[in-house]
Amino acid sequence: MRLVLVISASESRAATLSTHLQSMARLSTVLWTAPDTADTQAIRTHPMEWSSRVLQFFNQALIV
Repeated sequence: MRLVLVISASESRAATLSTHLQSMARLSTVLWTAPDTADTQAIRTHPMEWSSRVLQFFNQALIV
């Protein structure tokens, strides 16, 4: 199974799409909706949490 990390903005239609995507592939999709964040800005609005979540995802996804 291939895991997918979806980082979604909370202030856009993308949040609705991301939630729908995760509901369709719940076992293989990790969703993080960054609070109070516009589209593509999570790395700027929440840099520490972004780094932590991305590294944690890679650690889980790349375990052989």
